[in-house]
Amino acid sequence: MGDRPSYAEQRDLLCRFFLDTHVAYDVADIQWPDLQPGTQQFLAGLPIWDEAVNTEHETAVLVRAMADHEPDPVLAEAIAMQAFEEERHATLVTALTGRYGIEVRRRPTPVVGDPVWAFLKSGWGETLDSFVAFGVFALARDLALVPQELLAVFDLVMQEEARHILFFESWRVLCRTARGGWPATRFAAAEGRTASLVVLARLRLAASSPGRTSADNQNFLVSGIGALGDVTPRAFVDRCLAENDRRFAPYDSRLARPRIVPALARALRKALPDRPVGSVAVDPQATTSFS
Repeated sequence: MGDRPSYAEQRDLLCRFFLDTHVAYDVADIQWPDLQPGTQQFLAGLPIWDEAVNTEHETAVLVRAMADHEPDPVLAEAIAMQAFEEERHATLVTALTGRYGIEVRRRPTPVVGDPVWAFLKSGWGETLDSFVAFGVFALARDLALVPQELLAVFDLVMQEEARHILFFESWRVLCRTARGGWPATRFAAAEGRTASLVVLARLRLAASSPGRTSADNQNFLVSGIGALGDVTPRAFVDRCLAENDRRFAPYDSRLARPRIVPALARALRKALPDRPVGSVAVDPQATTSFS
C-alpha cells in the first residue's frame, strides 16, 4: 500500500504524457489532394460520414464541458487540450466532407447536464469506436484504397484517438483509486451505467438492417467491413486487436490500457462468421491514383 503512487504523482504522469505528446497542426494548412472520380465515389460511398461528423462535434462539446467543470487546474489543462483536439477533429472531418462533396446530416448540438457523466459517455464511445476505426484504417492502408496524402492525415487522427483513450482510461483509474474526496462508489456506479448504455447502443447499430437507404443506414460497422473487400468479421476483429496493441505500444506502460473492449472482442470473436460479409467492386487503378 505504501508503494502506491499518490494522487499528485498519478495525475502528473497522466497530464505530462498527454500534453507532451500533443502535435501542433492547423486544419487550414492541410492540402487535400484532388481525387480521381473512382476514388471520390468510393470515399463518398463509405457509410460512416454522418456518424463521424456528428460524433466528433458532439464529443468536442462534451469534453469542453468537462474541461470547464474540472476544479483541479492541472487536470483541467490536459482535458482542455483534449477538447481542443476534439474540436480540431470535428473541423477536419467537416473540411474533408465539404472538400469532396459528401453530404452529411447534422444532429442538434447536445446540451450538457452533468459534465462528468457526459465525459464518461464520450470516453466510452470513443474507446469502442476507435477500436473499430483502427482496424478499418489498417485495412484501407493495406489495400491502398485512398491516396497516401489522406492516409497520412488520418493516421495522425487515429494516433490522437489512441492518446485520448489512454487519457480516459488512466483518468478513470485516478478517479476511482487516488482522488481525495471523490465519491468513489458513485463514480463506479456512473461508470458501469454509462459503459452499459454505450455498449448497448453500439450493438444496436451493428445489428441494424443494412438494407436501409444511405441517409438512414447506421449499420456502418457491417457495411464498412464489406466496403473494404473480402474480409471476414473474425479476421477483422483480429486486425482490430493487433492495431489496438500497436497504437498504444509507444506510450508509458504505467498508463492504463483499455481492457473491456478488447476482452469483449476476444469473447465474441469465436462466434463471428469466418466468411466475408460482402464486398464492393473496387477498381485498383481508380482508387490508388489521383489527379
